[in-house]
Amino acid sequence: MESRVYISSLPWAVSKAAIINLLSEHNLVSGHIQVVRKGSFLQNGSFCSAFVTFDNADMAVRAIGLLDGRVDSRFGPVALKAEMARPKPTIRPRSRTPVRVPQPKVQATCVANPPAVAENNDNTNETTAAVAENDDNMNEPTAAVAENDNNEATLMSKAYMEVPIPFAGFGKPKNLIPRWLATQYSKDSVQGKKALTFLADGFYGVLWCTGHGDRSWTVFGPNAEWRKHMWTTADWLKWDARSPCPLFAGEGGITALAVGLDWLHCKYLGTDMHMYGSILKLLCFFILPSSAINNLQTVWGDIKSFYKELGTPVRYKYITKLSMFIPAKSPYPKLRGKGAEVKYLSEVMLKLWQKYLNPHLRVHKQIELMLRLNAAVEQTIIDYREALFFPAAVAATFATQVEKYLLLLTAVAEHYLEERLFDITSKAHFVQHCALQSHTLSPRAIWCFMGEDMQKKMQTLAKACVKGQGPVQATRKVAQQYRLALHLQLSQLDD
Repeated sequence: MESRVYISSLPWAVSKAAIINLLSEHNLVSGHIQVVRKGSFLQNGSFCSAFVTFDNADMAVRAIGLLDGRVDSRFGPVALKAEMARPKPTIRPRSRTPVRVPQPKVQATCVANPPAVAENNDNTNETTAAVAENDDNMNEPTAAVAENDNNEATLMSKAYMEVPIPFAGFGKPKNLIPRWLATQYSKDSVQGKKALTFLADGFYGVLWCTGHGDRSWTVFGPNAEWRKHMWTTADWLKWDARSPCPLFAGEGGITALAVGLDWLHCKYLGTDMHMYGSILKLLCFFILPSSAINNLQTVWGDIKSFYKELGTPVRYKYITKLSMFIPAKSPYPKLRGKGAEVKYLSEVMLKLWQKYLNPHLRVHKQIELMLRLNAAVEQTIIDYREALFFPAAVAATFATQVEKYLLLLTAVAEHYLEERLFDITSKAHFVQHCALQSHTLSPRAIWCFMGEDMQKKMQTLAKACVKGQGPVQATRKVAQQYRLALHLQLSQLDD
């Protein structure tokens, strides 16, 4: 009989692979593992919990005895807590007369790799990414098959056989989910000889910047520990075991560190959305005297007047619904909108906050300074919009402004922790990396506005090609029309 163990006091960024490692050290074989994270990393002391399913109660009891009270350096300074989890509630189906659904005749086929393709009655192919799922389709895949451990990366090659399962029910049956039976390759086969051998010649990835501890990415100050562990291009070029790929040959060529972060998704669609949404919630729910919806109408009128005063080129069409910044599923506010609309809110939000702030409250002054720094950062990008990289002095000032902006954002987030405002995600860390690299590459040079514009054009093209077409025919028609459009556009260049 299966038994579930509840493990708490786990670090916020813990992975399933780390839990599997911890269990395998004591010869504990687990089934499904479900990691539960609530709120954000700023809550509950940056810890989360996990449910681990074992095949029998004896193994679950042994796991509790080994894990409860354990202090492991990999999981932080707090002792783990392990106890038997409450049984999952049984959901009884509605008492309706079952309707028989004719079962398609499907032969069992042998597949060489775990990801397989299941064909339904409409002959629509869908790739099945999960290897094992439970009846209610809520638990995670079996850890021993679905997870590859980065630290002790091994490969167990298996053959998988698709087994069709009959079903009968009312409405949308859940038993359409394919089930899999795993059989190992023989030891004499090529695949069997590869089993339990190291992947990538024993190399594995190392994450120096973590969600907690001394090297936490949540530290934005100049003396942050993670800054001392950044791998530079010079260090990579001196590494004897670097990739022999011809693309990386020569000191003047491309390196493995030639990766640029997207300012659009990291800042405008990341930190800015959370910051502006929190400011709007503060104004509508806490500062202004009327009801939230009436306060929002007042705020929207102010925003429109500031748009006109500043001559803002890209504007929101409306912010008249609370759902624009109060998500239904997240406890933290987040302003919805397009990247360009959020980008040009920096000066507007500064003026809006200056109109309603309380000058005698320290946190209100911190928010004002944070918005001032945010506007200065955006103005620098506008002033040097033609530059591939910023001058040394400008880049240093730019990095300092972003650093102070993030430090103030952290202080404000800690102040409003109980109100769940100013959520900080890993995108804030990426914004700081963009600022630190501005002396070699401007954030504007590699942002993805062009890609977003192209996506909108492709959506318009696809909409014109799907009417009366199946999935395969529509894809083929989109490719043909796009090829014709490129031909016409490039032909004009020749003229």
